[in-house]
Amino acid sequence: MAYSGQLSKRQRGLAGVGALMAATAVGVGLASGLDLDIVRKASEAITAIAIPAPKPPVDDVAPKAMPDTPSSRASLTNKRAKAAPIVAPKPKLPTLAPSISAAPQPGSGLDTSAGASDYAGPGSGDRTAG
Repeated sequence: MAYSGQLSKRQRGLAGVGALMAATAVGVGLASGLDLDIVRKASEAITAIAIPAPKPPVDDVAPKAMPDTPSSRASLTNKRAKAAPIVAPKPKLPTLAPSISAAPQPGSGLDTSAGASDYAGPGSGDRTAG
């Protein structure tokens, strides 16, 4: 008999019954986990503790009362304005020197000293390649 890639009716029926049993088992497990009697007992055992809120701080200084009548004088003129003496804080991290050394002169790509080899001349510095 050649393989047709399709299941027989008996195999499909057994697969359907197995899937139905698995779904039923999951449903029964969920329903037993949601047992309301256990939830009621647990809620009775849990008690709440009432912690009073802290009292607000008491201000001893009373705010100054503003006079009810407005003053007829104008304020003094501001002849010189000074900026507030604000200075940025100095950095707390030390400056680090770069760990990679740069080329002594930029653009010296064709020099014999531009490569990373101890041997002078063009190429990658591998003596076995040439």
